[in-house]
Amino acid sequence: AHDAPDAVADLIGFLTPDAHSIVVHYDAKSPKKERESVASLEKDHPHTLQVISAVKCAWGEWSLVDAVLHALEKFRTMPDKPDFIHLM
Repeated sequence: AHDAPDAVADLIGFLTPDAHSIVVHYDAKSPKKERESVASLEKDHPHTLQVISAVKCAWGEWSLVDAVLHALEKFRTMPDKPDFIHLM
């Protein structure tokens, strides 16, 4: 994600009741306040949510793939490994 932190929070709220593991990559070039807002959601979902901002993304560039790879790697550190991953 790169904007609309409230919409990201709504989506996380929609997906977490069933204890799905979620990794959100929030664009590192987004405003710091937005990144911190999304990252603060981890405290409400300590075992199912990881928020990272590892990559400054640019449309149509490798950075988008790099952000996905960072997110996929983050799943390896989570207690419950997913059976499948859906990229949104």
